[in-house]
Amino acid sequence: MRIWFSKESLLPYSHCEYAQFIETKSVMKILQQIVLSAALATSMVAFSTSTIAAEKKEAVTVQTMIEETISHVEAALASANANESKEIILAHIKEARQTQKDIIVGALDQERQKASAKLVIAGRDFKEGKTKEAKASLELALTAYKELLVLSNAK
Repeated sequence: MRIWFSKESLLPYSHCEYAQFIETKSVMKILQQIVLSAALATSMVAFSTSTIAAEKKEAVTVQTMIEETISHVEAALASANANESKEIILAHIKEARQTQKDIIVGALDQERQKASAKLVIAGRDFKEGKTKEAKASLELALTAYKELLVLSNAK
């Protein structure tokens, strides 16, 4: 003798109650995923270095960065004229090159690159021991950065 059971008779719930239970369970899973995603996104934004860097760049103006670059070039030129060691002069040139990288002006970028190329030439000449050529390149770079400052003030 066989006893037939229906699915509904084996469940502790009626068919409608079971459907509601499954629906509630899936809603809870979706809600859990939404909360987890929101928490992850919030933590990523809170600790994002790009957000901090963007705020820092807005605080520093282009003119300030150009003036700082000019001061480093002038310091390198003064060190060269005072016949200081090659390492000190190259350190000033390195600082000038690092500072000029923060100068972000679309229209003036080509001029910035030309001035930067003159700094590279000056550094290479100092490394090779060509002091006279290096001083001339530093003076050209200084002039180029001063022109860049005038152009950025005009914008």
